[in-house]
Formats: sequence, C-alpha cells, structure tokens
Amino acid sequence: MGAADTGKQEPGVRHRAGLRQGGNRENDAALALPFKLHRHVRQVGESAKHRVIEKWTRVVRAKEEAQDRVTVQLSRVAQKREQMTRKYRDRVSQLRKNWQVFRPRPVRAVRYLVKKTVKPVHPTLRQKLTHTLGVIGVMLTCYMAGSAPQNLPMMYILFYAFTIPCRTYYFFQRNWQFFLIDYCYLVNTMVIAFLLFFPNDPRVQALVWSMAQGPVAGAIIVWRCSWVFGFADHMVSVLIHLLPGLAVLSHMHFRKPGCEGELIALPCKASPLEVQSQVEVSRWVWGVGAPLAVYIVWQAVYFLIVQVLFCKRIETDKQLDTSYRMLSRRAARSDSWANRLVRQGRPARRIFMYGLLQAVYTVITTLFAAALYDFVWASIAYQNLQAIVATWNGAEYVYDMQPRMMEKKWRAKLSEPPAASEGTLSDAVPAEGAEGNFPNAARKKDI
Repeated sequence: MGAADTGKQEPGVRHRAGLRQGGNRENDAALALPFKLHRHVRQVGESAKHRVIEKWTRVVRAKEEAQDRVTVQLSRVAQKREQMTRKYRDRVSQLRKNWQVFRPRPVRAVRYLVKKTVKPVHPTLRQKLTHTLGVIGVMLTCYMAGSAPQNLPMMYILFYAFTIPCRTYYFFQRNWQFFLIDYCYLVNTMVIAFLLFFPNDPRVQALVWSMAQGPVAGAIIVWRCSWVFGFADHMVSVLIHLLPGLAVLSHMHFRKPGCEGELIALPCKASPLEVQSQVEVSRWVWGVGAPLAVYIVWQAVYFLIVQVLFCKRIETDKQLDTSYRMLSRRAARSDSWANRLVRQGRPARRIFMYGLLQAVYTVITTLFAAALYDFVWASIAYQNLQAIVATWNGAEYVYDMQPRMMEKKWRAKLSEPPAASEGTLSDAVPAEGAEGNFPNAARKKDI
C-alpha cells in the first residue's frame, strides 16, 4: 500500500476502531466507579468515626465529672461525719463527767441547775404602771370617740404636750436624737399648728389630712408598729402614727357648728359656707401637691443634716441610731425583697434606693389619703384597720418575738463560762457526805 493510502482507512476498519475506542471509554468508566464509591464510603466512614469518637469522648468526660462530683460529696459527707462524731464524743464525755459529779445527789443537782440558770422573770413596777396607763388611755380614747368625738383634738393636743418633751429627753439619753427629725414628728407638729392656729382654713386642713392619713398612718401597717401595753416606747410610737389622723378626722366631720352637744359619733352636716369653702379647695393642689412638696423639702433637709452635716459623727459613733440604720436591721432580720434591693452596691446607691422607695411609698399613701377626703365612713374604717393591725402586731410581739428573745438571752447566758467566784459545777456540787447550799442541804441524810 502506498503512502497516499496510509491516511485512508476503509469504512469497516474505521467502524471497528470506533467500537474499540468506545469500548475503552466504557471500560474506564466502569473501572473508575468502584474507586469513587470507595472514596465516598471512606469519607463517610471517617466523618462517622469522628462523630462516634466525639460522642464517646463527651460520655467519658461526663462520667469523669460525675465521678469528681461524687468524690467531692463523699469527702464532704466524711468531713461532716467526722465533725458530728467529734461533737457527740465531746457531748458524751461531758455527760459522763456531769454524771460522775451529780450521781450522788441527782435531785439536789437538778435543783441547783434550775436555780442557777432559769430565774423567774418578774415584771417591774414601771412595766406594771405603763401597762395600766396604756389600757386606761385606750379606754379613754374609745370613750371619747364614742361619746364626745369633738373633744378628740383637745385630747391629742394634751398628748402631744406631754409626750414630745418626754420623748425628746428619752431619745437624747439613748443617742436616738436623730429620730426627732423624722417625717412623723414633722407631721404631728403641723397637725398641732393646724388645730391651734388654722382650724378654719380648708387648704391647711386638706394638707394635714393627706399627710396624717397618708404616710404617717400607713406606717403602722407597712413598718409594723406594735401596740404593746407594757412598753411605753411601743405605745407612744403607735399613738404618734394613729392620733394625728384621728384628730383631723374628728375636727373635719364631728366638730361642726351645731354639733358640739352631740353624744353619738355620727357625721354632722356642714353649713353651706363650709361646703362652699371646701369646694373652692383644689384637691390636687392642697391634697396631693402641697403634701408632696413638704415631703421633698423635708427629705432635702434630712439628707443635709444626716448625710452632710453630721455624717462623720454618725459613721464614727455606732451608738447613734437613725431611721436608715433601724429599718436596715429590721429588713435584714426579715430578709425581704426590699432588703435585697436596697442593701446592694455602694453606700451612695443604698441611700438613693432607700430614698426612692420611701418616696414611692409617700406618693402612693398620699394619693390614697386624698381619695378618702370626702368619704367619712371609709376614713373611720381605715382608722379601725390601723388600730387592729397595731394590736395584732403587739400580740405577735408578746407571744412570738418576746419568748424567742428570752430564749436567745438564756442560751447566751448558759453558754457563758462561769465566773471565778462561782467556780465550776463540780466545785458547786458538794461531795458525798458534805453539806452544800442546795435546798434542804442542812437536813440529815438519815434519822
């Protein structure tokens, strides 16, 4: 075949060559498919293996952490057990010593312990006199409210004239003089000034009504004032918060023209002139705005006196007590939400939060008192509610708090070491055959 014929192939040859080439491509694809599948399977297997390894790693780590927690708990339990074992071992040894001491004469030993630790508490003459005067005062107030309510303002003036000087002397003796600038004493002074100098001014009447029946009267319920007849401090605190609103209520609704001779405590109708004067009084200005303005001025003056002028003295002298310290101690004992809200952060934040809560309380109670201005029977019911809450708090103090205080005092006394003059229990208990200071110790053993 020549050179010209080398590039030309017959059709049958070309067809066979094409089939051979096409078959090679199919064979290559068929051969490459297992490698692709193997690579895919290998990739999937690697990711699954990693996931399984991570899963079991987390499981092992969780088990190790749980084992560590159990180990810590077991160590704590072991320490607690050791402490309790040591404690009860000491108790048992002490009981054995006491038994060796008191075994000869157990009855006399018990009498001696009772005599030395549990002393009967006898009320003093002052407590008896205070209780008697407190009951008489409550009876007199109830009689006045029922028979001659128009005389309640005069009785309140006499109470203020006698109590405030005694209170001032008592507070200075106890280093409580900063209590005299509290808001309640300011309101009492303003009510006395209204009854003596401005009894017919409806604007001052609306002002002192909102102040006396608002924050001052509400303090009995919120701050839990206790009416305890045997303690003058508790009684005077309740009356200082209770009587101003009662005196203003009696002056507003029971001391009207033509009602001086009434012996039944019923609301008297006001004259047309008084009704006209009451209508002219703006409720929001003199019943809400003016009391809040007085409160803001008092709060600024109180802050200037306590936190600026006498700040260093109060910080250095822990005997000086203020309203903030007293309410902080009471809130800390109760562990209320107000305590957790106020007593956090720096001192500046504590003072700000305390003033903010007191301001919110003043606004709410002032609005409530302004709403009661024209509702006589609602005001009377509110006065009764204050007296009931104060009496309940007093009962809780006498039957709950006071026994716990006495128990705490006795426990503290029992935990104190004996004095040098008294000696130990083994020295105090006489030996067998000796005479001691127990009851009937001088009696012969046998006849």
